[in-house]
Amino acid sequence: MVKRWFLRVLRPALAVGILVYLYKTGQFDLSVLRNVIPRMGLFLVSIAFMWIGALLAIQRWRILVRAQDLDMSPWTAFKLSFIGFFFGAVLPGTVGGDVVKAYYVTRGEQRKTALITPILLDRLLGLYTLLLVAAGAVLYGSVFSGADGRPGVWAQPSVKALGVSICVMFIMSTVVGALFLSRTLRRSRLVNLILQKLPFSEVVIRVYDSVLAIRRHPALFLNAFVLSLSAQLLSYVCMYCLALVLDINSLGIAEYVFVLPLCNLVNAIPLTPGGFGVGEAGFRALFLLFGSARGAELALLYHLEFFLLSVGVGGLVYMFSDYLPDKVREHPTVSNLSAEADLG
Repeated sequence: MVKRWFLRVLRPALAVGILVYLYKTGQFDLSVLRNVIPRMGLFLVSIAFMWIGALLAIQRWRILVRAQDLDMSPWTAFKLSFIGFFFGAVLPGTVGGDVVKAYYVTRGEQRKTALITPILLDRLLGLYTLLLVAAGAVLYGSVFSGADGRPGVWAQPSVKALGVSICVMFIMSTVVGALFLSRTLRRSRLVNLILQKLPFSEVVIRVYDSVLAIRRHPALFLNAFVLSLSAQLLSYVCMYCLALVLDINSLGIAEYVFVLPLCNLVNAIPLTPGGFGVGEAGFRALFLLFGSARGAELALLYHLEFFLLSVGVGGLVYMFSDYLPDKVREHPTVSNLSAEADLG
């Protein structure tokens, strides 16, 4: 009990401590935030893009639930997602909300594995499209770097190393994902032997087979992928609008598309609630690679918008959604999962 309360106090204190350190050492200029007032229209546009991206992400999750032969109403998905957003903002990192959402979506349900799997797939699909966008930006930036006669930022050793690392991660994730979704690999004796030796093997096998079920619905998976990519791009448009508010003009479009996914990765590190503090430090370090010293200020504005969305709206949803009846039901247009399972 004492340890749990200590961690609850320590993590917010860590976030505040990082912000204070950045401010005291001159790495954080609060005065530039005054730009929001004369550019309130652009600030509101960025909020609109964040909202649209959140709604697309919710629909992506609904599609992944449907791929498990289950259905969920848009309103129920909205409430459960915003409960997840709320806890993602107040718990360390951004994945804590997924745990809470998994608890609420499976409460009172029988097919818990089929309901948890879409949450896992949703997170992995978001990570994959993040790497895809960043790798695409590396390719574009490397080809067109210096085309205007100026020294290309992509030629810098630190940026080049970071770009190569992202491309390697994208290629590896593509290969691993393809192997993971292979029915032939799933049927192999070696894989079955490895699965049976793992801790909590029964749970792992159920989740694995539930993930493989998405192969029976390629159109749904394609829709989820397109929505994931669209939601990613809208979040970057949101942050780009905030960058315009702060007069950050040293980065081109390719640089933004490369650096913002990395900023999101840093922000997801589970050290402080909602990534506060850690995100500001990470944004600043990454933006410095591209000649801008206002990454921390951009992160703060983005966090404020995220808190407005998640804590403001998500908190209200959490307060008034104590019970969520009829969360899921068998989808009428597809067969039951167990009846069509063809895995050996």
